[in-house]
Amino acid sequence: MTGWIKLHRKLLNSDMYKSLNSVQRDVMVQILLSANHRNNQWEWKGKLFECKPGQFITSLNTLKNNCASAVTIQNIRTALNKLKTWQFLTYKSTKTGRLITVLNWDTYQGLHEEDQQSNQQTANKELTTNKNDREVKNIYSRFFEERWSKYPVKDGKKAAKKHFLATVKTDADLKNFDLALGNYLKHLEKESWKKPKNGRTFFNNWSDWTNWQEPETQGSDRMVL
Repeated sequence: MTGWIKLHRKLLNSDMYKSLNSVQRDVMVQILLSANHRNNQWEWKGKLFECKPGQFITSLNTLKNNCASAVTIQNIRTALNKLKTWQFLTYKSTKTGRLITVLNWDTYQGLHEEDQQSNQQTANKELTTNKNDREVKNIYSRFFEERWSKYPVKDGKKAAKKHFLATVKTDADLKNFDLALGNYLKHLEKESWKKPKNGRTFFNNWSDWTNWQEPETQGSDRMVL
């Protein structure tokens, strides 16, 4: 069994706790640590048994072994009876052992108000972050559609959009992309014999065209007579 339990400091001031001796307090803590925090099922001799939160199956001997070495079986019985009198727990014998139920488990081990507020704040923050992320993605999706409408080849749109959203994430990236796209379109216009690249190819390697400069055309020298 793993996890943790809540043990509020106000327990120190309760009449029940003050009435318990050290052995009985030890038994109480062992019971809290042993109780299931969620529904638990198991099979025994072909029958299905279930423990609800705050319950567990044990034996007097098991409780004795989990407590201090000086504790006796009679100490365990006395502790259980006293905790039952204080309405801290109930117990009954079953075919698989002694079923112990911690009363008001949800009250003591459920979320306190400050925990609920903290969890709610965390959830709200996550929702806000997710919402902001979706809005940003939608904006850059629209940016992509605008640029895609200008690109001369319409093949590979899905891959092109994936590359665009992966590399264009800021206003500076968008500015550089527009510069690269402009340079490439001018290059195609000048070199009209060239076939435009597939959309996914250009959108994957658009940064190569950000600082593109057309090579100077060298004309042949002529002799003037």
